[in-house]
Amino acid sequence: MARPPLPFTALLWTPDLVTALGDAMTAIARLDARVCASSLQPAWTLRDSWQGYATALRLQKFAIEEIDIIAAECGIRLARREPPV
Repeated sequence: MARPPLPFTALLWTPDLVTALGDAMTAIARLDARVCASSLQPAWTLRDSWQGYATALRLQKFAIEEIDIIAAECGIRLARREPPV
């Protein structure tokens, strides 16, 4: 079994680590800006709402994954998986 990652407060914050995290955040922000300005924006927003819905259900102790919500909303029946209630 894999050990859980250390919390950010336990990391040694070196200049190299800060630079790498800053570069990663910049790249993610550029990707997000490109997707939001493209023809993919409506599909991206819809998928994001389904992901948020699945997260909200998990926080309420429902055993559900994002794929279950997407399949149900698209009318797809996944093999060996019960549809969400």
